[in-house]
Amino acid sequence: MDFNQLESYFTDLNRLKKQYEKDIVISTGLEIDFISGFEQDTISFLNTYGMYLDDSILSVHFLPFQNTYTCIDYSKSTFLEFIKHVGSQEAVYKLYYKTLMDSITSPLGIYKPKRIGHITLVHKFQHALPEKVDDHKEIISILSEMKNQQLQLDVNSAGLAKPYCFESYPAPPYIQLAKQLEVPVVFGSDAHNAEDLHQFYKELKLYL
Repeated sequence: MDFNQLESYFTDLNRLKKQYEKDIVISTGLEIDFISGFEQDTISFLNTYGMYLDDSILSVHFLPFQNTYTCIDYSKSTFLEFIKHVGSQEAVYKLYYKTLMDSITSPLGIYKPKRIGHITLVHKFQHALPEKVDDHKEIISILSEMKNQQLQLDVNSAGLAKPYCFESYPAPPYIQLAKQLEVPVVFGSDAHNAEDLHQFYKELKLYL
């Protein structure tokens, strides 16, 4: 979203809330990017606009390396090029989970989102890679720290629609583990258009 559209976004949602209050509950929400090195900017943003939010998600899309930032889920070619730049698949995965852990543990103020988005987004292009990376320990560490921080898990179905992923973010075994750890799980379709709303909900309902 263009920053200049933010005020009208809040205004439009408030109007729609009143218009449809007898029919449906409408929540004002944002997905907040965690970008290493910009924590103070994020705190400032949340302190300004957090009071207007009914719901929010904190997600990692951009990874820092050698003073540049790469959006790892932008495209397969971008992801593969980033692997070459960083040095290996394993190094990219470790950088992703380190950044994700930083997002979980960073004190971003009273309006810090309570839900962590698509914790295995780094899997988006996993079937375009020559071999599978074993990140089991990293995912367990992430879920355990989410438990410590009393955060919610975004059970994100979008990965099932991605041609090189074929699994939810995270996969069902980790959804079950989150429940065992008593980490609250919340379904999300990560829809970028209306047609994708509730995509693969039936497939994931069993694990919710």
